[in-house]
Amino acid sequence: MRLSILLPLIHCVAFSRGTTAFPGPTGTLLQSNRTVAPDDSSKMVWHQDNRQNPTEATPSLRSTVALIRKGRARVVNGFLVPNSERMAQRQNYCDSVRFRFEPVPASCTGVLVDDDIVATAGHCVGSGTWSAYYYVFGFNTAERSNILSIPMSEVYEASALIGANYGTGTRRSDWALVRLSRSVSDREAVETRRMGRVAAQHFFVIGHPNGLPAKTTRRRSGLDSLSMMLNNGPSAYFEARLDTFGGNSGSPVFNAMTEQLEGLLVRGDSDWVRAWSRGRSCIRESNCPRDRGTRGLDRGIIRCEGEGVVRATEFAGALDRARKMKDVEARMTSKYDVEPIEGKSLFPVGVTGDDSSASVRIRFPSWDALSRAKATGPDGGEALARVDLSVEAYHSVSTCEMTAALLSPSGNSIDLGSLCSPTVSLDAHVLALALPPPASVCEPSNNKKEASEIPENEQTPTCTDTRPWVVEIRDRQKRGDTTVMSASLSLIFAPAKEWKTTVQPLQMIRASTTQQTETGEGQSFPSFSSRAAGVSLEFSLKEGELNTDSSGSPHKEQMVTDWSLFLSVRLPGELPSSFDPLMVEVESGQGDRGENGDGGRRRTFTVSHHQEDPTGEVSVNLGGSLSEEERVFFYGVSPHGVWKVRLFRETGRELGPVEKPSMTLMVAERQ
Repeated sequence: MRLSILLPLIHCVAFSRGTTAFPGPTGTLLQSNRTVAPDDSSKMVWHQDNRQNPTEATPSLRSTVALIRKGRARVVNGFLVPNSERMAQRQNYCDSVRFRFEPVPASCTGVLVDDDIVATAGHCVGSGTWSAYYYVFGFNTAERSNILSIPMSEVYEASALIGANYGTGTRRSDWALVRLSRSVSDREAVETRRMGRVAAQHFFVIGHPNGLPAKTTRRRSGLDSLSMMLNNGPSAYFEARLDTFGGNSGSPVFNAMTEQLEGLLVRGDSDWVRAWSRGRSCIRESNCPRDRGTRGLDRGIIRCEGEGVVRATEFAGALDRARKMKDVEARMTSKYDVEPIEGKSLFPVGVTGDDSSASVRIRFPSWDALSRAKATGPDGGEALARVDLSVEAYHSVSTCEMTAALLSPSGNSIDLGSLCSPTVSLDAHVLALALPPPASVCEPSNNKKEASEIPENEQTPTCTDTRPWVVEIRDRQKRGDTTVMSASLSLIFAPAKEWKTTVQPLQMIRASTTQQTETGEGQSFPSFSSRAAGVSLEFSLKEGELNTDSSGSPHKEQMVTDWSLFLSVRLPGELPSSFDPLMVEVESGQGDRGENGDGGRRRTFTVSHHQEDPTGEVSVNLGGSLSEEERVFFYGVSPHGVWKVRLFRETGRELGPVEKPSMTLMVAERQ
């Protein structure tokens, strides 16, 4: 919906705009940006539509990409020719509707965030449609005069869906990262916020409203004193006054002062309302606050609460991981393809089960012995750097409804997320691969010594040399008509000396409630027993850890690749439910990277992985081993600084004592 920037105008103002021409309804050339009179129902303009055709090819404009469905364009002599249907051909628009004689081939918008990665709204591509689009740069009037003839050098296809989050949980996160079929060499990726809360009060959007050539809302003159930020509270998104429409989904939302990418436009109020103009009924853009309480034509009652912008920090971790995996691929020394133990004759195999569990397990040979043997070669040898799972499957709705998990020979499970893309990649720097196996799986053994005499770092669970790896594929829809046609694993090895990984338990340095505060190293936490509306915990690395390498020099690069949080909390009264869940907010340390805004990367989790006993004690387990989405969120942040954890009930009910809290990081260091 168009939520205009508030400007106190008391008369109509005409602006001089660009002169790009588009065919009119009778074949004549009409100026798409001509000034028109308002609808008869509006005698005075109070709020201004700031959309305009760009006249300068700024870096932010050049990084913006149009998602055009392949069925709405054709390739002719090395040029992409989009569908020429004009906006006016779709609806009976009022004469005041701007840009209505321009073509509307685009479906969504995206932005270049790395040399071969585009960020967009998850609802645009997350249902498996990422390969159905052309990703088109330069679909704007600043870069070309003929908007319907675009050189194929500016047109890209997608090779993979790196990650996406849409339609899961109540956080209302909505994003996707798409890898392009080739790198973009002549355009710069935008600077993306990686940490901290948005502190800006003014923004601008570039995108393709209604499928039009790119429009920008960047101001021609100074910003007014009225803040565009309406709601900065939600964990996954914020709401702001922005002039946007359908087709703007995935549009980059930039900080008006720094031009840093703050997020992606993903939703809003109704775009259109019925009006009466020049003696006829027609459709015009909705306007806030004038149309507050009016029933819109496409999304119900107009509330004027702001357009939803998913925070850039929601996909920053997935982007950091994609960059690291690309670095691993560039340094790859060997690759091994592994077929199932049962061979190809296993397939096709159905994903079956009752209503509570529909899954299939596929066994693969263990590579533990191979990994250790390769790590003993010259110069430290090779180390397992990445595992790729390739699955060809049929699902009656979408393979995005299928998920996969990897069960290691040591008994640890690793969530791989959804199977929207045929290949799912797991970097090997995860806690599940580094932690020792449970005692129930393997016991240390040595023919010459008792286990108690063997140093802990030399104890090897020998049974993992022969235990299989297992891929478990699940169907979230549980329809019973899902089939796996093939599955294989690829093991990617890289020089062991490139990256060193360590498991770093954090120490708790502070615990507090609304009633009292206790601090100091070595105390037993928590030392409070009274009930509280919220509990806050703080963790950090032990002094001196990870600061320097063996020579005393600062490490070249350190990043978190996995994390885990364990604790127990007593909940007086009713246990968590969908109506009153336990919420856990986790915020990373800021390290030494100062950014605009406050704090580190922050996310609020609705606790679903918990166990409870009759006394009201709930055990909370958060982190990568249970959810790839949770693990990747903090990927790439610095391990340094104070990590903060806050527990609360959504309804404000009291919490009892928190017991046995522990937090662990997996840290990768470039050597």
